[in-house]
Amino acid sequence: MTTGIVLIFGMFILFIGGVYGVSMFLNLGEPQLLIFVVFAGFTLIGIAKIITYLKGIYYIQLGIPLDRDLVKDKIARWPIYHIRSHHFPLEGDSRHSLVQLDDEWYVRTTVFAQYVSHSGFTHTFRFPGKEEIVLSSSTQYIKGISMFDINDTVFVKLSVLGYELYFDENTAYIV
Repeated sequence: MTTGIVLIFGMFILFIGGVYGVSMFLNLGEPQLLIFVVFAGFTLIGIAKIITYLKGIYYIQLGIPLDRDLVKDKIARWPIYHIRSHHFPLEGDSRHSLVQLDDEWYVRTTVFAQYVSHSGFTHTFRFPGKEEIVLSSSTQYIKGISMFDINDTVFVKLSVLGYELYFDENTAYIV
C-alpha cells in the first residue's frame, strides 16, 4: 500500500510539476524548476520500486509468506524461456508462466493445457505414462503450497507433478 501511494504521488508531482515547469520555462526562460520537478518525480517513482524490492527481501528473511502484490511482481519480472519436455509434446514460452518461489518451481497450468482439466478449484492432471494427479488450488500463495490462483491464473508446483526443471540457454526443459 505504501509503495502505491509513493508511486502515485511521484507521478502526480511529475505531471503537475512538469506542466507548471514547462509553463514557467515558456514564460521566464528558466529551466531550473522544470529540471528539479522532473528529477523529484522520477526519484519518488524510483523510491517506490526500491521499497517493493526491500519489502520482498524483508518478507523472505522473516519467513513471512509473500503477499499477492509481491508474487504478481515476481511473476511479471521473471525472464522468458521457451518451455519444452522430452516426456510429452509441449511447445510455448514462459511469458508469465514460470516462477520460482521459495526455492520451488511453479508453472502456469495453461502450459499443460492438453493434460489438465478442471472443475472449480479442482484440477486433474493426466500425463502420458503417469497416474492421474488431482489437486486443489488456493486463492493465495503460501510457502510450499501445491497450487495457487492469482488473478484467475493457476500455478502448480512442478515437483508435485513429479517433474523437475533445468535450463539450457533460453530454454526451460521439464524432465
